[in-house]
Amino acid sequence: MKTRICILEDDAATRRILVDVIKSAPALEIVHDYGSSEDALAELPGDKPDVVLMDINLPNVNGVECVRRLKPHMPATQFLMLTVYEDPDHIFAALAAGATGYLLKGTRRAELLAAIEQILAGGSPMSSLSWISSRRATSTRKSPTPSTSAGRRSPLTSGGFTRSCRFILVRRPLRNT
Repeated sequence: MKTRICILEDDAATRRILVDVIKSAPALEIVHDYGSSEDALAELPGDKPDVVLMDINLPNVNGVECVRRLKPHMPATQFLMLTVYEDPDHIFAALAAGATGYLLKGTRRAELLAAIEQILAGGSPMSSLSWISSRRATSTRKSPTPSTSAGRRSPLTSGGFTRSCRFILVRRPLRNT
């Protein structure tokens, strides 16, 4: 039986790429991909996913609040946060709300798929805080970051897209281990 995955990501291009990454894994299936927190809050419990990949920076109702609202209705579902936020406050808020894991969008494709396996085995995958700290210390972004229509940064138009969403751009076959 395949692992049932739902995605909540408001950026359509990023959402499509995440769907492609999940579809590339034979043991996983996409049940539904949502572009808004409102739609997910209304419909996600009926999808009965095993794992939800959840963005934090969503308009109207953010990803942390979505997890806080959904987890009581979906106690067996694991929520894996995928985000560009690198600070401990966001990590702790997501975990306190009921998320099981937290990965930066800089996570490689194979690491994302391994994190899903880890979460299903009872683990709690996390991006390394030391890696986060080293990225913050070496950040050299000088130009302003383009914004979306809502005034938020778009990882697809920012100069850091290839660095921020490396898991999307690196396509490597998974090893059977």
